[in-house]
Amino acid sequence: MANLPSYYTSPYYSDSQETLSGLGTDILSGQIPDYYSPIGQTGSTEFEDMLNMSIRDTQQGVTENAARMGIRGGRGSEMVSKAIGDISTKARYDDYLRSLQGKESLLNTGVGITEGVRGAGLTEAGQQNAFNLDKYKFEYQSEQDVLNRQQEEDNAWMEMLTAGIGVAGNVVGAMYLGGFPLGSAATTAMKAGGNPTNKSYAGGYMSSYLD
Repeated sequence: MANLPSYYTSPYYSDSQETLSGLGTDILSGQIPDYYSPIGQTGSTEFEDMLNMSIRDTQQGVTENAARMGIRGGRGSEMVSKAIGDISTKARYDDYLRSLQGKESLLNTGVGITEGVRGAGLTEAGQQNAFNLDKYKFEYQSEQDVLNRQQEEDNAWMEMLTAGIGVAGNVVGAMYLGGFPLGSAATTAMKAGGNPTNKSYAGGYMSSYLD
């Protein structure tokens, strides 16, 4: 029987499963890769940089407006401080809400990755089990076919042998009953056993023994 192929798993599948499994586990445990970590953080470096730029632009804009309006001194500084405070408070609150949404998104992403890895693993295992089962059935059936053919050959030889013995027995019986002389070996054997009538043909011997 020819060698049957083995189940083949693509190395790309194994590598991707390993990578995604580790990523999903890390996200669910809070170990976010550095590149994605700002998604769920508050006050990240990127946020602070953007906030400082907004504060600088706001301060410059309010100062210029105050100058055009002729407001100087403490009044102008108060306007600048209020504008900066408002924009900073709103920006940090929005950043906080964004971080909560980011954490929720990361959680859903981690769960999705983990479920995807598990589902793909179960599918792969099911395919491999089905392949192995079909392979076993094929090998078992092939072995049974060989045994059945051998049994058929043995039965055929036995039938031929039985038929040959039966034919030979019929010929010998017909020779005894029909009075045909046997071969020299058979005649000598019968003479050695006794021949009351001293006849040299099978029928005579048989009659004597029957009497």
